[in-house]
Amino acid sequence: MDLANRRLVVILLVLYNVVSLCRAQYHGKLVGTFTDKSTHDIAGTVYAEDETTLRIIGFRYDGAGPDAFIWAGESGVPSDDGFIIPEEEGRTVKLEAYDNVNISVTLPAGKTVSSLAWISVWCRQFAANFGDLTVPANFIAPAPLDLGALGFTPRVHNTYASAVIILNAKQIRVENLVYDGQGPRAYFWVGPGGTPNNDGDYEIPDETGSTGVINPYNGETITLTFPEGTDIFDIGHFGLWCIRFTQDFGHVDIPSQGELNIPPAPLTAGGSTRLTFPNCETLVEDELQVSWMINGTDIVIRLSSTNDTGDYAAFGLSGSPTGTLMVGGDVVVTFIDNMKAPQAVDYYLQGQAQCSPQNGGGACPDTISSAQDGNNNAELVESYYEENGVTNIVYRRPLAASDATYDKAFTTDGPIYVIWARGPINGDGRVAYHNVRRSLKSSNLQIDFGRPNSTCPPLGQNATVPPATDGWVIPGIEELETATFTVEMGLSGGSKGYEYITGRVGWGIAWFINGQLIPELTLRRNVTYTFLVSGGDDPVASGNYHPFYITDDVNGGYAQLTEAERQGITIYAGPNEGPLCQYMSSADPNSYSTFEDYKTTLTKDCAPGDPGVLEWTVPLDAPDLLYYQCYTHRFLGWKIHVTDNATTVTDSATTVTDSATTVTDSATTVTDSATTVTDSATNVTDSATTVSLSVFNIVLLYLLYLIL
Repeated sequence: MDLANRRLVVILLVLYNVVSLCRAQYHGKLVGTFTDKSTHDIAGTVYAEDETTLRIIGFRYDGAGPDAFIWAGESGVPSDDGFIIPEEEGRTVKLEAYDNVNISVTLPAGKTVSSLAWISVWCRQFAANFGDLTVPANFIAPAPLDLGALGFTPRVHNTYASAVIILNAKQIRVENLVYDGQGPRAYFWVGPGGTPNNDGDYEIPDETGSTGVINPYNGETITLTFPEGTDIFDIGHFGLWCIRFTQDFGHVDIPSQGELNIPPAPLTAGGSTRLTFPNCETLVEDELQVSWMINGTDIVIRLSSTNDTGDYAAFGLSGSPTGTLMVGGDVVVTFIDNMKAPQAVDYYLQGQAQCSPQNGGGACPDTISSAQDGNNNAELVESYYEENGVTNIVYRRPLAASDATYDKAFTTDGPIYVIWARGPINGDGRVAYHNVRRSLKSSNLQIDFGRPNSTCPPLGQNATVPPATDGWVIPGIEELETATFTVEMGLSGGSKGYEYITGRVGWGIAWFINGQLIPELTLRRNVTYTFLVSGGDDPVASGNYHPFYITDDVNGGYAQLTEAERQGITIYAGPNEGPLCQYMSSADPNSYSTFEDYKTTLTKDCAPGDPGVLEWTVPLDAPDLLYYQCYTHRFLGWKIHVTDNATTVTDSATTVTDSATTVTDSATTVTDSATTVTDSATNVTDSATTVSLSVFNIVLLYLLYLIL
C-alpha cells in the first residue's frame, strides 16, 4: 500500500471511530418516555431489551409514595387492573428513591412486552398514577437473530458452525463450531463492510476472553463478547480469518443497524483500555521485545513475542551485577497455558536444569523454590494478540526485592544487566530448556529502566519458524522425459512437514504432487510436461481456491501482490485450476516419524469434475531454480530444479558411446580384413560404407530423439 493510500485508510479509520463515538448508545427498542402526572418527579425513557425485559434509562422517582411499584397492564389505561413488575433486584417490594439511574427489570412469568398496553409508576394504596407511558400497538420486542450457518462448501480447514446467533449488541453465539486448528494465525475476525480483510478488520476474544490464535473446535457451542468500544453495529461481518495468509475460513454478514431489532448489551458490559508504554528494548530482532513504565513503587512490563502456543518468553535481572548470568537470575515467565489463559510467573533460576519440586533446584517458580517464604510477585495485568501474530503479556512487579533470596531490585538510576529466554512450556506448566533463543553470557545486555522515552521497530513483520530437527524427508521426483503429474491439495504436516522442509511458516495446507507433500521436482529444459490440477475452481470459496502456477517467486500468491511487488517476478506457466481434491486427516502429524506413516491416515476427498490441464514446455532459458505455487495464497508450494542433463541423460549418453565403440570395433575388423585380403578392395570399401552408414543412422536417430 503506497503512502497516499495508507493516509487515506488512517483518515477513514479516524472518521469511523469518531462516528462510532458520536452514535447514541443502544439500549434496545424504544417503548416510550414517562410522563410525570404527580408531584413525585417521575422521569425515564423505557426500552425493551427483549420480550420479557425492560430497561429504564434516567429513571427518577422521589420514593415518597407509601405503596408505589412499577406497574403494567395489558389493556385500557393505568388502573388497579394491572400487575407489579419486580424492581431491578427481582423483588416485589415498594420502590425506593431513584435519582437519574439506569435499571433493567424483568416481567413476571407468563407476561411479555408485546402484550402490554401501558406502563406506570402506580401507588396501590391510593390507586394513584404517578406517571405513565403507552406501549405502541403491534409492538415487536427485540430478539436474538440467527444469521445462519458459517462455512464454505467444501470446508476450509474443516470450518463450520450450524448457526451464528446475535444474542445482543455485545455477544454472538456460535453453535456446534468445528475447526481443525491448522491455520497458523487464525482468529475470530470482525470488521466493517461485507468482505473480511486485514485493513480495518480486527480480532475479538474467544469464549475465554483470550484474543489469541484460536485452537481447534470439535462441535462446541461458544459465546463471544466484543471488546470495549465495539458492538454489533460497528461491524458488517463475523467469521474465522487467517491474517498470515489473508484467508477467509468462513464468515456471515451482519445486517445494518436499521435492520436489526436485537437485545442491547447488558448494562454491566464493558472492558479495559490497553496500556501504552514509554520505553521499549528489542531483545531479538523481529521476535521479542520488552516494554516498561514505572508506576509508583512498581514497574509494569510488557513482553511482546512471536511465540506459538506452548512457548514461553522470560525476562528479568541477571544473576550477577557485573555481567550476563542465568544462574541466580530473577525472571518472570510469561506464556499462554493449555486453557488459553495468560500467565505471568515469578521464577528464581537456581541452576541450569528443569525445576525439581522436591528440592526447589533448577529453574523454578519462587513458590516452589521456597514453599515457606517464596511468593509470586508478578501480577498479571492484561494480555492480547495483534494481527501480525504478536503475543503481548503485561505484568506488574515491585521495583524493590520482595523476597530477599529469590528477587532482585529494579533500579532506575543507571543501567543494570538483564537476561531473557524463550522455549517450550512443559505439560506441568513449567519452563523447559530455552532451545529457541536466550541471552548469551557474552551479550552483557544492560537496560537503564529510568531512561527517557525509547521506541522499538514494529514486531513480527518477517518472523520465520526455525526448522525442526526431526522432520520428514520427502523424496524428490525427477522426470527428464515427457511426464504427467497430479497436483492436489492436502494438510501440510505442521512442523514436521512444510515448516521443516521449507523453514517457513505454513498455512496448514500445501501442494501434493503425485501424492507426495511438496516434493522437489527435477525437470529438463525443452521437454513438455502435463500437470493435472485439482486445487479448487470456485473463487467464491476463496479458502479452497488454489490455482496452480510456476514462477521464480519463492513465496507465491501472485494475486495478493501489489503492482510494485510484482515487479521482477516472472510467471512461467499457469495459473490453471480444476475441481478441488484434498488429502485430509484428523491425526496429529507430530506423532509420525515419516510422511509415509502419516500418509496412511490421509483420505482424499475430491469434488466432481475433471482436473485442469496445464501443459508446460520448459524454456531453454529457464533459470536453474523455479517454484510451483498457489496463485491466490502464499507458502503452499516448493522447488523445481531445471537441468539440461542428469543421471538418466548421462546413461543415455553412455549407451550412445557404447554404440560408437561397437562401430569402431567393426571398423577395426574391416581394417584387419583389408590387411589380410589386399585384393578385396571392393569388399573393404563396402564394409567401410556400412560402417559410415551405421554412424549416420545413429546420428540421425539421436537428432530425431531430440526433436521428438
